[in-house]
Amino acid sequence: MNKEKKGSIFDYIFEGIGSIQIIALPAIIGLIAAGFIYKPTLWRSILAGAIGIGGLVIGIIWANSIAKKEGSINFMSGVSASPELDKKEPEEREIGETKKGN
Repeated sequence: MNKEKKGSIFDYIFEGIGSIQIIALPAIIGLIAAGFIYKPTLWRSILAGAIGIGGLVIGIIWANSIAKKEGSINFMSGVSASPELDKKEPEEREIGETKKGN
């Protein structure tokens, strides 16, 4: 029988915060699109509401798929990581030195 490792309450809180951040992007895009479509008529109001709710639903589905694959915290840390930290310089330099050829 395979038991999953139970996390602490902080793991659940941080995963929830990461999921909310993932949900927010499509929801905000849907609300902005709905704002452009909205006019005070019945059908345009319904259409704008459907687009706004659609963005929220897409965000929830996306967050659930990311949480199942790799976890929302791992995804968000990869998205917000600085690309400069991924590059390694070939050699250590002293402060004030410049690269050769400059």
